[in-house]
Amino acid sequence: MSMLVEFPAGDGKTSLVIDEDGVACYAYIRFSGKLVAHAWLYNCPEESSDGNRLLGDEVPPERNLRDFVRDGVFDFSSNVVDYSVEWPLYRGKGEVCCIVRHRCVPVGMFRLGERVGFSIMAKKENKLARPLPEDLV
Repeated sequence: MSMLVEFPAGDGKTSLVIDEDGVACYAYIRFSGKLVAHAWLYNCPEESSDGNRLLGDEVPPERNLRDFVRDGVFDFSSNVVDYSVEWPLYRGKGEVCCIVRHRCVPVGMFRLGERVGFSIMAKKENKLARPLPEDLV
């Protein structure tokens, strides 16, 4: 099953897109229609032959390697109602601008001006995601 959902911020320019294609799940930040940040959230066990993704080749639709994935299982669902997005008021570069929640648990986060976001499932930093800070886990 695939899911594509957009959560707009109050500024009318920024939104968060959650894109799950049956292989992996990503969150993307868009500003004025352009991709400005991304974070891998998790890998799904199902394989998918669907090569069409929201943002084309800008971010590779790949799975995160085992060495970069935290041990244990987080029970993600492909149901849009399980997701919510918090848009904290931010003042400048490097401050939290978006928190992604799944069933009220923080699972992803973005900081203003940083292209790679954070994921609860990331164990080590790589091009797909960085570990979610301890104060949010």
